[in-house]
Formats: sequence, C-alpha cells, structure tokens
Amino acid sequence: MKRILLMALLGVAACGELSNDDLVFLRGVPEKEELRIDVEQGVANALVGAPSEFYELLVTSAEDTNQGVANILDFVDSIGAGYPATTREPNLRVWGPVRNIDGDGNTIRFEVRREGETFRYCLHVARDSEVTGEPTCDDVPGGFGMVAVLYGEYRPRTVGGGARQSDGVTTLDHEGAFLRGIGFSRGKLSFTHAYSEEGDTKSIALTAEVPQIGLQPAVRAAYSYDRDVDGRVLFSLDTPGDFIDTTRIPEDLQIDACWREGGSGRANVVVSGGDLLGFSPATALECWDASVARTYASFEFPDFPAFNVNEGDVAACPPATCD
Repeated sequence: MKRILLMALLGVAACGELSNDDLVFLRGVPEKEELRIDVEQGVANALVGAPSEFYELLVTSAEDTNQGVANILDFVDSIGAGYPATTREPNLRVWGPVRNIDGDGNTIRFEVRREGETFRYCLHVARDSEVTGEPTCDDVPGGFGMVAVLYGEYRPRTVGGGARQSDGVTTLDHEGAFLRGIGFSRGKLSFTHAYSEEGDTKSIALTAEVPQIGLQPAVRAAYSYDRDVDGRVLFSLDTPGDFIDTTRIPEDLQIDACWREGGSGRANVVVSGGDLLGFSPATALECWDASVARTYASFEFPDFPAFNVNEGDVAACPPATCD
C-alpha cells in the first residue's frame, strides 16, 4: 500500500506573546488525540501462531495517518507559540502572513474564526514571491497566490465533570502546495470525527487520495473507525494493496475488522480486481487472540480452489461484530 507522508514542516524559533483569549482560539483546532486512530501494536514473536496479517495492515495504515496528522497539528501549535497574533478581534485570531518562515522563502497565514459554538480554521502557505494578498478561511482551497493545506470546522465542548467532547470536519490537502514547490507530500486526507468522554468513545471517517506518481497509479482509500466505551473497536478499510503477487497490479481490499482492546478480534476481507480482474472475488477470514497471534485463517478463491487455505479453529473467532 502506498503510504501518505504529510509535509514535515520545520519548527518555529521565534518567541510570541499569547493572551488567554489567544489560547482559546488555538484550542479551536482539534487535538491529535481526537483524530488519532488507536490501533495497538501486536506482540512480536507471539508464542502461538503467526502475527495476524490483516491486523498488521491496519496498524501500518493507522500509524501512517496518525504521523501525518501529528506533524501538521504540531506545526500549528508552533505557530501559535512562536508568533504573536497579528489580528485580534472578538471572534477572530490571525497569525501572519509570516514570510520566509522556514528560511526557504515560504509564507504562512493561520486563521481561527469563532462562529457561535463552531470554530473555523485554515492554514495557507505559498512561496514568498507568489503572495498577492491575504486570504481568509473563505478562500479555500486558496486565494491571493496562497493555498490552504489545513482547514475545517471544530466544535469542542465540556460536559459534567469537565470531560472533553468534540466533533468536526478536517481536511489536510498538500497537493496544491506540492505543485507550487512547497513540501514533498502528495495527496489529500479528509476527516469527520466525534470524540467524547476523554476519548472513551471515538468515531472517525477518513478518505485519502493520492494522485498518480510516476508509474504508481492513483490511490483512493477510505477508513471507518469506531470505538465504544467498552473498548470494542470496529475498523473498516477499503484500499488498494498487492495481496496477490502474481503481478504488481494492486487488488482492491475491503477489510471489515473488529476487536476488543486487549482481547481477541477478527477481519472479514474481500479481494477483487488486480490479478483477479475478470474472476470471482476472493474472500478471507482471519481471527486473532489477545496477543494478536492468528488463531484461524481461511482464504477462498472460487475460481482457483487449489489456492484455498483453512487453518486453525473457527470456534476461536469472536462474533461477527465482536459483541
């Protein structure tokens, strides 16, 4: 699977002055925890069975996404901590435009706007020489020579006992910046999220798009992650992947997985296209124990039964939705 590496922007060395109200606006952007897909690493060298293949695929996908999100949100924090707000109005804060922020001729502008209980935010970037004006969050995906790499809406709130809750929509879009010679990352991530009870429950829906790069085809993947208060996780992933290595043409994988945190889990998989183009889709069921060691695996190829696999005891699998 093609990994999506988001732009690793440099930290900020300047020293800013933050008012208490500035901090309120800086909290109008999601925290990393709220957008993080929580998938624990499996136990290496498990004593019983090989590590779960599909669970490890979910771990890799989650780690790639989480790191990209962390990079850009850390950068936003560094802007607020490193520079004084240039515009302070009752419902608006703006940082920038700051020119040559990374010593390489790039300009940034970060805005947070309060609209009732909702915060709108946007981070624009450009080469210094291409800036013709000052865009706002109404100028998405860009304007005045600048492009928005981060934008969205966020509704934070607290409930009884001070527990944090939130929901919102977030987009990380690096393609326009890349085409203007800023950064090395490609593609676009779009999130919707709901978070409550200090993260005990979390729901994230994500689409990821990367254009064709050289001989590598364009990629579009979709994630759906839900965790309830009892630690049950439902994780679906639709993505291209070279599951069958007869050729390098990727197949389409549809993975519907569930598990209990610290407990057993399962993944139901449908594989189509790629080396199976023109043939019936293949299906798989893989189950694992609390150490993420495989306890059962079946792979069925209707048009190629000689490749079918059935190992372990299906009775070891949890129910279809891990209830």
